[in-house]
Amino acid sequence: MTTALALPEAKYLEPIQRLAQRTAELRIVDQASFEEAGATRRDVKTVLDSIEADSKPISTKLNQAHKDFLALVKKSTDPLLQLDATLNEACKRYIVEERKRAEQVRAEAEAKLRREREEAEQIAREAAATGDAAMVELAKAEVRKIESAPAPTTAPVHASTMRIGDAWKYRVKNLKAFLQGVIDGVIPEDAVELTARVGQEVRKQKADFNWPGIEAYSEPSTGRR
Repeated sequence: MTTALALPEAKYLEPIQRLAQRTAELRIVDQASFEEAGATRRDVKTVLDSIEADSKPISTKLNQAHKDFLALVKKSTDPLLQLDATLNEACKRYIVEERKRAEQVRAEAEAKLRREREEAEQIAREAAATGDAAMVELAKAEVRKIESAPAPTTAPVHASTMRIGDAWKYRVKNLKAFLQGVIDGVIPEDAVELTARVGQEVRKQKADFNWPGIEAYSEPSTGRR
């Protein structure tokens, strides 16, 4: 701390020591000593008032300096936080679009498997109608092969430079159903008073959350590594 902002500690040292000695020696046993206690307390307050008077201008300067410092920091961080928010929203939009594309690819792959199975089953039926046992077995084997094939999957969106996940949230879709769920014991009673409890359960149960009147949903979430 600079000298300009330093309290004059030496100014208070002697009064504090003197008052400490008076207090240590004082025994309140009669009216006189009782009055002496009051006088000592009055002198203590006088020193406290003096310290407050000396420290207030310093405190004011320090508070202003702190505000100026925070404003300076904010001037630098605000643009960066805005850039990060812009990038975050763009990343979330990309994740949503990529998930839609992956779902479309998966649906198309499943549809292709269904068509191949139906074609193989049709061949088996036609072969059975003509008595071609060998072709029936070949067609049935193809059906079994298609049915045992692993479900189509796509790689999840990932990045080595970001954490990617889902932020689970909720909204009340039907207040009447929600309150009825509390009455029926499906929803804990404290959920009515503590909305944080609802959010906690949503984040815990995710897609399995099924409290009446409340819809759980997720949004892409990204974070800096």
